[in-house]
Amino acid sequence: MNYIMIVEDDHELRNLLIKLLHLQYPGVRVESANRITQAYNTLIHREPFDLVIVDGHLPDGDGAQLVECIVKAYGGPPFLGISGDPSALEELGMAGCRAVLGKPFPAEALFAAIESLGVIQEMEEEIDAGT
Repeated sequence: MNYIMIVEDDHELRNLLIKLLHLQYPGVRVESANRITQAYNTLIHREPFDLVIVDGHLPDGDGAQLVECIVKAYGGPPFLGISGDPSALEELGMAGCRAVLGKPFPAEALFAAIESLGVIQEMEEEIDAGT
């Protein structure tokens, strides 16, 4: 079963993303955090995530800080950066996000970005196999 983390401080957007992911990828497990510290602790103490979706601006710092820290220390998982701030999107990309999306974005753009990271095929294979 695939495991996705969403790091987003906007409660409504976070819940919408969770719902969209469950609808598009039945069986996926989604964990969420609204702060860098919470996300960092979850990322290092839980089983590996297949994807992390991270906002560029969070209450306790920039999402790029989280990405850079996890990528340098652990090498992954793939990160998808999201932000309404073009400079934050650039920082997320430089920090190690393999894809970025400018807010607001349609659901189709989210799914296309996830597919571009190559994790979608693995998710679908696991769903088809019944795991």
